[in-house]
Amino acid sequence: MKPTTRLGRWHRSALTLLRQASWRRVRLFDPHGSPVARFSVNDTASATGRPPILIVSGHRCGAFDGLLVQAFHPTAVTLLSTQLVANPYLRLLFTGIPIARPQDRARGKDSGAVPDAVAAAAEQLRSGGDLVMYPEGTSTWSHSPQPFHRGTAAALRRVLGEGHDVTLIPVAPHYERPTDWQSRAELVVGRPLTLRGSRPGESKPTLSELAELIEARVRELSVDSPTPETFAAARRGARARIAADPESSYAAAFLRTQRAPATESAAPAAPWSRRVLSLVAIPALAALVALHWPTLLAGWIGARAADGRNVVMLHRILTALPVAALTLPIHLALAVQWPWLLIGHALAVIGFRTWGPVRDLWIRADDGVDAPEPSIPADNSRARHDERHR
Repeated sequence: MKPTTRLGRWHRSALTLLRQASWRRVRLFDPHGSPVARFSVNDTASATGRPPILIVSGHRCGAFDGLLVQAFHPTAVTLLSTQLVANPYLRLLFTGIPIARPQDRARGKDSGAVPDAVAAAAEQLRSGGDLVMYPEGTSTWSHSPQPFHRGTAAALRRVLGEGHDVTLIPVAPHYERPTDWQSRAELVVGRPLTLRGSRPGESKPTLSELAELIEARVRELSVDSPTPETFAAARRGARARIAADPESSYAAAFLRTQRAPATESAAPAAPWSRRVLSLVAIPALAALVALHWPTLLAGWIGARAADGRNVVMLHRILTALPVAALTLPIHLALAVQWPWLLIGHALAVIGFRTWGPVRDLWIRADDGVDAPEPSIPADNSRARHDERHR
């Protein structure tokens, strides 16, 4: 198989649309909370002479973790499950190197998969293409990472053994509220490490050494709490930090609190002046609901159909997007006949941009810990949920 060495313009645009539709703000930080620059579209190994890049990412929210990684490196190609390219609609939005996981084969969704995922990943790097891999292999919303598999290390070892240098960049997605539309999402980017390919007469690193390196580099950036209680405490501490300073990094605050739980505190209530000021946004929010209720309703129904909080946003957006596309010509036709409707649509755009901030002001002040998430499976179904996403 000859790999696609870079993501094309169509799919870059599609992923950008999905990202902006899902979260109001996606930002890139290092582990200490300093902003990180994204890669340029023109920054390729062939153009700059640098080694190919292997991005190894934590896995929290299914396919939509890739939206955050793509914000950092817009042209890197991803190894992705065949279920994400199973029909024409999904292929409009997602592309990459399709692989069949055991659960994909069990569901009969392995059509089109590459015969050897390790060989396909190695060929992508060998060809000078940048690559994104998820060593956990699957995602679930938990207080710690899933078991790390060795396929990523095997592909890296194969390329290094052939004498090719590879730059390893660990990243980890973080979400303040993974199920809430237009909430905050961040990607923590670790320090790049260029691994030197084996030269004649040199031995290549062992599979265990590379697997341990990858796991350690990803874990230090990821949600990795010993218990659900310490995870909840770290979330409280991080939300307290961004409530006090909205421009700060939620992820960096979470990682600090995760390492030192005693520093956490409850998120303070938003000042009443800010909450009252948010009422000014009511006309804009009302216009959004009145004009786009079919899309919002479709998203709500899609979210309710999700079987775990890690895929709520995926279901929400993939269900709402076709409805938005179908209703757009109707809105345009009505605006031609009644131009005053353009004012309503302008207000709806403002409502779209203010939905998340207004909700955060009121929810954070009311509960101080977590927004209600009724679509999440109850505790007594957790074992079934984990088995399904294993």
